[in-house]
Amino acid sequence: MSDEPRERDILSLSDDPLPKAEFVLKTPRLATQREQLDVLRADVARLRERLIAIADGTSRLAALEATVVLETVESGIRRHLTPVLIIAGVAGYIWSAFLRRR
Repeated sequence: MSDEPRERDILSLSDDPLPKAEFVLKTPRLATQREQLDVLRADVARLRERLIAIADGTSRLAALEATVVLETVESGIRRHLTPVLIIAGVAGYIWSAFLRRR
């Protein structure tokens, strides 16, 4: 086994059950406040790690989708260069016409 942490994707995180609380408030032997705080801190740390993993996966997914959209637009422009240039020229002419009237 390697020492590197295993990468996990968003779907595998959603399949994992949430950890059960390690204490129950209505038991005969109540934990001390210090123990309860320690358990809550551990839960918050685990939730923070999950949130970081989800945010990392989401940002990677968003970057990948943006790259795909950009490549699709670039290939469309390359395939239809003449119509794109004509449309851009017409749009620029209309834009400048509106700016001159003000």
